[in-house]
Amino acid sequence: MRLLPLAAVLLVAACGTSGTSTTPAPTHTVVVTHSAVPLPTIEGKPVLFSTPGGNVACDLEPAYARCDVRKHAWPTPKKPSDCHNTWGRAVQVAAGSPAQFICWFGTSPLGARRVLPLGQALQVGLMTCRTLADGVECGGQGHSFRLGRASYHLG
Repeated sequence: MRLLPLAAVLLVAACGTSGTSTTPAPTHTVVVTHSAVPLPTIEGKPVLFSTPGGNVACDLEPAYARCDVRKHAWPTPKKPSDCHNTWGRAVQVAAGSPAQFICWFGTSPLGARRVLPLGQALQVGLMTCRTLADGVECGGQGHSFRLGRASYHLG
């Protein structure tokens, strides 16, 4: 029997008092947006991939990412005096360290068979790479780089 009086009070409170006009409650529009940038595909092991045009290819590892560019229109940075190998086509970023051009000898990820479609991203460990219209962007732990035919940026 106790529930009946409580229900009556709630009903009267919800309806308002007799003889008073009620103002409708303000409405709020909630807009739900979806990110235009897809989330990265997470891989459990290192990945070699190239951009759709094949001009940039990358080696994505759990704690670093390295990408090589085949052709570029930007001036090659000055080769360090202690570099006696290939210079100016490969950039690397390691987790927690700024991106930089590397002096290297040996194999390159150029020619990787896996193609990462434009705008898609891969993540391995701490590192993520995404294909862009003119190349690729890779990074992790606050540091990144962009590398492509028209330009590059180290951060």
